Amino acid sequence: MTRLSSTVQALCGIGLMLSGAIVSAAELNFNQQEFQLPLETENLIVADLNGDGLLEFVAVVEKGLQIYFQTESGFDFSSNNSIEFPGQAIGWDLSTQYGAAGSTSIIALIDGKEVLVWSVEDRTLLAPRTIKSNLNGFLSKGVNRLHFSRDINGDELDDLLIPGAGVINLHISSGLATSGNYDYQAPLSVRSELRMRTNLNEESLERRTGQSIRIPMMELRDVNSDGFDDLVSRTEEELKVFIANANAEAYFPNEASYSLDILEIEERLGEFDIDNLDFANLTGLLALTHEEILEDVDGDGIDDLLLREGGKISLFGGNDQGMNFAQPLQVLRSGGN
Repeated sequence: MTRLSSTVQALCGIGLMLSGAIVSAAELNFNQQEFQLPLETENLIVADLNGDGLLEFVAVVEKGLQIYFQTESGFDFSSNNSIEFPGQAIGWDLSTQYGAAGSTSIIALIDGKEVLVWSVEDRTLLAPRTIKSNLNGFLSKGVNRLHFSRDINGDELDDLLIPGAGVINLHISSGLATSGNYDYQAPLSVRSELRMRTNLNEESLERRTGQSIRIPMMELRDVNSDGFDDLVSRTEEELKVFIANANAEAYFPNEASYSLDILEIEERLGEFDIDNLDFANLTGLLALTHEEILEDVDGDGIDDLLLREGGKISLFGGNDQGMNFAQPLQVLRSGGN
């Protein structure tokens, strides 16, 4: 028995334990089941796919997923329940949105162009359904876990976050249409960051290269006190706020309600040169840094913007439509040693 098999054997016992009712420590029982996974198995995930209260094994292999259903007598390793994803660039995820109540479906973004979902009935994988097509997404080659299906606006409907060329395209779900298909609002683009990674190992012939897509900090909160969550997005380059309108056709506008160019601020401050720092003047260090705080300062329930740019601190007042950048409410300057 390989080391991987021993590890999975332990996981099997844990899975069976978690599937049952909660009992006291003296009543815990473990069942042992020996098995081997395919050598090409890259990762192993547990999830209740069919909603029967028992956790299944989802094994990630080179071109797809292998599903091992669990019954009261143990895991079924004899049946061939597998998904071979079409396309070359796959981002997949698990979602409780698209199947029967209590079940978990497998959802996949194929080549950045379409979203397919595989639901489970009893212990059978159903044929894939198209959730969204004609997308303008971008993924690197391979099969990778991608958390792109999540509820962004708190309406208990999964929205889609589709990576694009330097952006994340946010598709807000409007729910099921009369046709039985899911409707989505026009996509909202939020800037993202793409990073390259290369690992070179001198001790072996192994070489690894890859890409990682960083989804920017996105926060949902009510910034204008109208009772609806707004979208706050920040990267190293800019701060954007999208004011929600629950009565409009699009929950979020296509363009930011207001934004702050962080790159422009950094250009005004100049480059950070540690060799020329005067450590005798600690407050002088403030002239090289900046800070942006979006909070309610005046107590009216609407977020204001506190901007520190070097030694200058400006307070801009927020309103129900956005932010008043024309004239700051207050300006303070710091100085001294």
